[in-house]
Amino acid sequence: MDSHSHEYLTFLDNLFATIMVMNIRRLTPDDLALALEKMPRIKSGVITDRLQYFLAGEQNFLVVALINEQIAGYALGYKLARIAGDAHMLYIHELEVAEQFHRQGVGSALIAHLRKICENGKLVKGFLITQASNSAAVNLYKNTGAHQVHEDDIVFVYG
Repeated sequence: MDSHSHEYLTFLDNLFATIMVMNIRRLTPDDLALALEKMPRIKSGVITDRLQYFLAGEQNFLVVALINEQIAGYALGYKLARIAGDAHMLYIHELEVAEQFHRQGVGSALIAHLRKICENGKLVKGFLITQASNSAAVNLYKNTGAHQVHEDDIVFVYG
């Protein structure tokens, strides 16, 4: 084997060693042990009974991106029931990607999965709130098809 062939094979070995397989899925109550083991690496303060309650709720969504059996990112959302209109909506309350997985398609994959949940669940739309100063989030949402409905939207908080 000549040196070019050896270099090429070494390059391929290194390439395949760094290829990440990403699995995106919604966690269920059956995934409680997995979530308790792996969520603290990306989200601090997870409380067992609250997580268990959340996963049991049919209207709640905890979608994770698993890479090499680690949670690389997650999205947490809620199906919002409406009393008027065609269908319910999905409110995305949190979307977080572990720093070592930034700019590797994890956030986009989570958004794509949430959009499929909207389509399959006959939810009229999904929406979220972020700050204009969070340019990474704003770019992610725009690049995955979201748009700002009203430029003068304001968020008010009680408590």
